[in-house]
Amino acid sequence: MLDQAEKQEIRQAFAEARQKLGFEGKHLWLTYYLCAPPEKLEAAVPSLRTVGCINLADWDGGFMYPKQACAEHQEAMERQIGKVVELCVSGAVEVMNVDLDTSPNVQESKFHTLIRFDG
Repeated sequence: MLDQAEKQEIRQAFAEARQKLGFEGKHLWLTYYLCAPPEKLEAAVPSLRTVGCINLADWDGGFMYPKQACAEHQEAMERQIGKVVELCVSGAVEVMNVDLDTSPNVQESKFHTLIRFDG
């Protein structure tokens, strides 16, 4: 779960992002920056898949960058992020930060950081 300070940080960053070109549309993505030993990342894949994450194949270097279609409403987005953080923490996977992206394609996407976790 996210605490109130984390939710406020996300709200502020989301409002900033929505003012930028490319972030005004409905089809936005969340990108999670995850770090853990490869076996922990591999073990997290089924749970991340159940919450709609994609880009789950490249975990072997100790980092993984799953993407998830972003809910249109801010409260729903906060719940999405909270759920992924909860899944990761329960599996001993560190969430370093979460970005809001304009595309699931890394080469085409613009990003705006929503939150950085202290770890």
